[in-house]
Amino acid sequence: MARILTTRRARWTAVSGTALVGVIAAAIVSGSAGSAAAGPLDPGSDTVSVSGMGQVSATPDVMHLDLGVQRTSRDLNGALNDANSDLARIKAALTKHGVREADIQTSQLSINQHYGPIQPMSNMAVAPSAALAPIAPDVPTPEMATPAMAPPAMANDDVATENTASPAIAPVPPPDATTSAPTSTPDWEGPPGPNGYEVMETVAVTIRNLTDAGATISDAAAAGGDATRINGLSFAIDDNTAVLRQARDTAFADAKAKAEQYAKLAGRSLGKVSVITENSSGDGGGVVYPMYAARSQAAGSPVPISAGSQQVTVTNTVVWQLN
Repeated sequence: MARILTTRRARWTAVSGTALVGVIAAAIVSGSAGSAAAGPLDPGSDTVSVSGMGQVSATPDVMHLDLGVQRTSRDLNGALNDANSDLARIKAALTKHGVREADIQTSQLSINQHYGPIQPMSNMAVAPSAALAPIAPDVPTPEMATPAMAPPAMANDDVATENTASPAIAPVPPPDATTSAPTSTPDWEGPPGPNGYEVMETVAVTIRNLTDAGATISDAAAAGGDATRINGLSFAIDDNTAVLRQARDTAFADAKAKAEQYAKLAGRSLGKVSVITENSSGDGGGVVYPMYAARSQAAGSPVPISAGSQQVTVTNTVVWQLN
């Protein structure tokens, strides 16, 4: 009986060992298969990765304007009040042309203190220049005199030469030193100090009616007067959703055409798409052009505005599996 139990136990151990070996082998095979079916970006996977580009031209329909005023005064409150009044008139002019309040946003407020002489140099009295006497030629003194030389003999004895001496000119005495001293002295002393304040207020304006944009800018500049500052402008596409969709279609088609060519050259065919990445540009930014208002209180002719065209570009990278 004991012999039979021992035999059965041995057979069970052998069967268990065989099953364990089978499980381990299956795990190894499974691991190998998982490695072969790894992600498409693994170096050993059968994939092709290409880039595509889509570019669409569109016409901007809005303008972004950087508009403000600059005031300088010896008194801070005076400069700030003047700037506030100027900017209020500019906003009224913008509203008159249909610019919404939501499209006018404060973008800058700066107050800078100026330093310089307490009394400007232009207020100093300047002494007139002393009159200068005519300069006389040097007159030789008796000590500097040299013996007179006899005139050379003339070939013709009938011709006589007359030696006329120049009249003596008395030297002019130098001007009195007291006449060149300044008649007044500056009424400030010591190092320069604060002598004024500069206030700059700027608003970012979105103009949606480009047909009237030139007249809008001219009237706003006239409302601010000489204090008006136009720092720059740019054009944008207000809603570029449709343009971006068209650019994506073009970019993907470009990438797929390249991938199909590579697959054919490799004797394969395209499978499923694994990865898509995208970069886009041209969503509304434009070139900024510095401008300055004319120094006139009256509105001039409308500023010529040309929106031109803008390129919306989409680039992508697409990864396909190869069959």
